[in-house]
Amino acid sequence: MLKKSKNSKYPLPPVPPNVEEILKDIETFHVELNTENLSRQSPGSDAQHLDWWTRFEQAVADQKSLIMLSSEIKSYELKLESKKIELETEAQLLENAVQEQRDQIDEVLSKAKF
Repeated sequence: MLKKSKNSKYPLPPVPPNVEEILKDIETFHVELNTENLSRQSPGSDAQHLDWWTRFEQAVADQKSLIMLSSEIKSYELKLESKKIELETEAQLLENAVQEQRDQIDEVLSKAKF
């Protein structure tokens, strides 16, 4: 009735190897281990590992303190900026007050001349 279509777009996956082929491959498989790498993992390397670990922990602590210092510096910068704005407004108010007094003095002097 209905014909099953062939999947020509995607080929079938390869057939897995049988036990005989796997055993044959195992015979040809060879791993070389360096004795230098094995000797590096001696008890003396534990001291190096601990030394590395303490240096790492110190670096992490230093980074955290630098982050805290950076945030403190930013907060001080904001405080300094707000104080600067406050001083500028106070200076402007003082300049305005001085200018008003000068105007009053000029007005009094101009009235006194007449």
